[in-house]
Amino acid sequence: GNRIKESFRLEDVPYIYRLNLKEMLEARKADDGDDESKEPTKGWQRIIPRVKPVDTSSPAADVLLNFINRGEGQGGLWAAASSDDNDKLVMYGGLRISRVEYDNSPSKFVKGDSVFGTGSQSQNQVYSHHKIEELPLGDVWAYDLVQNAWEKLTNGYGKGVWVDDAADNDNNQMNRTIEERLDDDWMDDLNNVPRSRTAHAATLVGNDLVIHGGMGRDEKSDDWAGSTEWESLDDMWIFDLNKRQWKKRW
Repeated sequence: GNRIKESFRLEDVPYIYRLNLKEMLEARKADDGDDESKEPTKGWQRIIPRVKPVDTSSPAADVLLNFINRGEGQGGLWAAASSDDNDKLVMYGGLRISRVEYDNSPSKFVKGDSVFGTGSQSQNQVYSHHKIEELPLGDVWAYDLVQNAWEKLTNGYGKGVWVDDAADNDNNQMNRTIEERLDDDWMDDLNNVPRSRTAHAATLVGNDLVIHGGMGRDEKSDDWAGSTEWESLDDMWIFDLNKRQWKKRW
């Protein structure tokens, strides 16, 4: 019989899922008693996060769906350095899978897709006109556990950026973010940032994000062939979260 081909897909809404372990452990201890007045635990919470302003032309919903939403992002907890700061979850890299639709054109026929129409009706053939894109990512984001907000720490390919709060002067904000949009030296930058990847290891050590290995997209991959070719990576990089700069260890 026909077999259903399994595939991955991103959530329609990039939720944050949170579970208070301390609350759960205390509730478990209380279960041993007969205190009926205790408050019920919240259990898992599903939250729609906010986004600190990236630029004035990107609505928060677009940033969540098109930039933050992903699978296999790795990182760890960035502990607050003072009482004026908050703990943050830092995330690097991962995989974004998307279905790209095209017009009904035979020149854009995708390998493996079905063709309908035969014989004298061949001129009316209908082509399945889409492909699945698998894109490894190389950016860094930080999620503030108190403010429930994502903050962008690098641009799309990993170069550190600074994004001012909305209350800051607009001109100052533009001066800091224009570097990402109008950077003519981006080819040189690529030598100073890790290659975009997924299935990697990552952790936080103090104010440093450490990443190692993973899978990078083979540049020879043919999107129209219906699959993505991958390369194993064995390098290690350290990202200084305060300076927002990468350093290669090997």
